[in-house]
Amino acid sequence: MLLANKPGLFIKYKYKLIIIITFVSWFPALFISFLNEDYQILTFHKGEGIISILEVFWQPDVMNPYWRPVTNFFRQLIKLIVDLNPLGFKINSLITYVLCSLLVVFAFKKIGLSEIYSLYGGLLFAVLPSHELQLAWISDHSEPLVTIFLLLVLVNYLNIYKKEENKKISVFLAIVFFILAILTKESAFAGIFIPVVVLFLRLNKENLPQSFAEINFNQKISADHIYFDGKRFIKIDKVIFYP
Repeated sequence: MLLANKPGLFIKYKYKLIIIITFVSWFPALFISFLNEDYQILTFHKGEGIISILEVFWQPDVMNPYWRPVTNFFRQLIKLIVDLNPLGFKINSLITYVLCSLLVVFAFKKIGLSEIYSLYGGLLFAVLPSHELQLAWISDHSEPLVTIFLLLVLVNYLNIYKKEENKKISVFLAIVFFILAILTKESAFAGIFIPVVVLFLRLNKENLPQSFAEINFNQKISADHIYFDGKRFIKIDKVIFYP
């Protein structure tokens, strides 16, 4: 594969590569209208202005019994900027997803994986077909958001072990991002196991793949993955059909 034969060029521009491939792969999602209960969620909070959108932190959640004030805050903030224009929300979702994919690459490298393995893992995450609803469905926008916060928790927790100085700052940031993750989606409580994951990674660092050659994967599956990813969206009269 090209990645295996000339990895240096791809590693040099790894973050630009992630941005370009993610944007090209998910570009069709920008032109999908609101789905399912998106309109109901976006119009649940009637407040206008920056101060009023803060009400999501003490008002009932539209997804009762859930309480996701950070997610709702971002939704209301985007609505304040673009009103109820679906394109504005989809652009926001795509930007968030790109940031999430970039952070995946950074986190892989942070835990000790090789440059090429980190890039390959980030690319697989970026184009994974099962992520389509995280861009096309406003209600699922909490998924990339909570992933970003939890990855930032992981990165800062790793810094606690690697840095001799500023450990208090890393601890503080890890706590802040964990709280933001919980306020984004309740499943973030699983983040309490991040210290266990970090301990496992530290104890097994020597066993982590350090070269592309160490990664075994089925080429047929990879080819099918690319094929279906390319056919992810067939948009007819604002209805999504999956291949």
